[in-house]
Amino acid sequence: MLRIGMLTSGGDCQALNAAMRGVVKGICSKRDDVEIYGFQEGYKGLIYSNFKMLTSRDFSGILTVGGTILGTSRQPFKMMRVPDENGLDKVEATSKTFDEIIRSADGAVTVHNDISGVIGDSKASLDALCAFFEQIKDKYQEVMNHIDNAEHLGTTKSAMFEDIDNMMSQIPLVIDDYTGRRQA
Repeated sequence: MLRIGMLTSGGDCQALNAAMRGVVKGICSKRDDVEIYGFQEGYKGLIYSNFKMLTSRDFSGILTVGGTILGTSRQPFKMMRVPDENGLDKVEATSKTFDEIIRSADGAVTVHNDISGVIGDSKASLDALCAFFEQIKDKYQEVMNHIDNAEHLGTTKSAMFEDIDNMMSQIPLVIDDYTGRRQA
């Protein structure tokens, strides 16, 4: 998983949107496993955990939009160690933001893996069920072939139904074999 954090800081300048768009579209054209975090209002977004998940679609149609889609602010980096007006340690707050993103992303990976496992299990169960129905279909076809053969030989109906009953009695054994209730 490739995680990208984007922010624009300082004053607006030309082509910020175009630069961000170029980076995102270029990476997303080569990889499917990309998460993009857009920090809003420059370093303030990083410090105060003001970010949002973005996709490559968020960067479509922004070439002619002025400014920056993320917004910007002036937070001189050299002033990062100076607490804000509420006494907040900006470096510590930034670290907590990164931790929050990592936990969120790891949680998403766990959910994805769990869902993939359920899908895999479901597919395996469906495949086994299809194989089971194929066995039943084969037994049914045997019965139908036997009926056709019996009619050509002139076998009495009672003898034919006795043979059918014997063949049908095999179906529970097939079910037991399938479900593992019968030991070979």
